[in-house]
Amino acid sequence: MIEGEELKQLLQSDTEFNQDVEMLSESDKGAITELFAEPLKSVAQAMEKVLNKPCTLGEVSADIAKASLIKETLGDTYKLFDAEYPSGLSTFAFDLDSIKKIAAILLEAEPAEGELTETELNSFGEVFSQMTSALATSLSKEIETEITLQESKEESKMSGIEENVIQLSIPLNVNDEVNTTAYYYLTYAVFNTLIKSLKDKMASEKPEEKAEEKEVAKEEAAEPKEADKPQEEAEEETQATVQPIYFEELTEDLVTNQKENMNLLMDLQLQVSVELGKVKKPIKDILQFTQGTIVELDRLAGDNVDILVSGKIIAKGEVVVVDQNFGVRITKIVLPEKRV
Repeated sequence: MIEGEELKQLLQSDTEFNQDVEMLSESDKGAITELFAEPLKSVAQAMEKVLNKPCTLGEVSADIAKASLIKETLGDTYKLFDAEYPSGLSTFAFDLDSIKKIAAILLEAEPAEGELTETELNSFGEVFSQMTSALATSLSKEIETEITLQESKEESKMSGIEENVIQLSIPLNVNDEVNTTAYYYLTYAVFNTLIKSLKDKMASEKPEEKAEEKEVAKEEAAEPKEADKPQEEAEEETQATVQPIYFEELTEDLVTNQKENMNLLMDLQLQVSVELGKVKKPIKDILQFTQGTIVELDRLAGDNVDILVSGKIIAKGEVVVVDQNFGVRITKIVLPEKRV
């Protein structure tokens, strides 16, 4: 959806970003932030879904940065995560403290002191994977061209590039537990590819728009105006015809037919399952499961099991053995109003 005036101006111009571009005009900054407005909202929504915490973005700003100086500029407090487009490289930068806090939210634990651990890095990697997937999906929808983002598990390649890149500064808040500014860097090659796809989209839409306009104009010309309609015809249009509503009488035959219709359902197959019990566990506990681990359920030994039909509890029962097979003897039928 192309709405921003600056973005429209950029798409209508022949501008292409190359290494001669060392400073962005206010119009270019507005166009870049407008292009990434919806995709970055999708990133925040993806984080909110996986962390189960409200995530909000502040006002995003755009600028130019020297790729080889990014690590030096951010210092040792930031870690870079590469996400490669087919046309080039892009990189996210998050500060280590925020990575620890985001990992702790996912693991339902308190942030640990000290250096970033492998567990914290892997946990944040799960969140980062959802973020890049949401970004690629939203950008693909925006420019109507399929985009894939390939995450890199290795050291960032961005610092090894001797050229300018576009930098997006993204204020990020996660449930007031994380307040940080993340950065997103894109090579000019990536940005020019996105802009070209948007221009192609605009070019393909124009003929369709003109055809629609002609069709609307033709229909309007064909329809007689109110003033041209005869007086009698106009009066007829304003008169409404009201007819009484007819309700079919309930008869014995009608009730019998409904009972016969119910018989048509008697051969339908339904999924019947038995639930011994259940329990909720945090991810950190599940990751520690090994062969022989005992999982305690929310039932006492000897308690009745739940009998479910299509996911709804309809009865209670006890486990029995029938011809060396397990079975369940129904001991209680759950009232319809109490079924969940």
